[in-house]
Amino acid sequence: MPELHLSLLGGFELRHRSGEIIPVRARKVRALLAYLALNAGKTQARERLADLLWETGDARTSLRQALTVVRKVLPEIDPEPLRADNDGVSLNPAVFSVDAREFETLARNTEPEVLERAVDLYRGD
Repeated sequence: MPELHLSLLGGFELRHRSGEIIPVRARKVRALLAYLALNAGKTQARERLADLLWETGDARTSLRQALTVVRKVLPEIDPEPLRADNDGVSLNPAVFSVDAREFETLARNTEPEVLERAVDLYRGD
């Protein structure tokens, strides 16, 4: 079972396996985590992330600051949840489960019980 669960359907919520909610207040940090989680395991170019989330001339600095916040809010676990180097950033898929990814997998099935589980994942209106 992954250490962290990210709920995106019906609202953002990051939760540790223990049940503790991990507060992530900044919208851009939430957006960064959501984007990385939906693409977990795939390294995203820093330049692309910066352009995607910030329209300022100093987007790389804003991305660097957001990554600092992510490192602070994520618990120290092994393996490390966030991977970052000079060129790219990714989340470790072994550490994260994401309701939206699980929903996509379940929704491909045609069995009613499986589709009901997919519907149960959606917490919003």
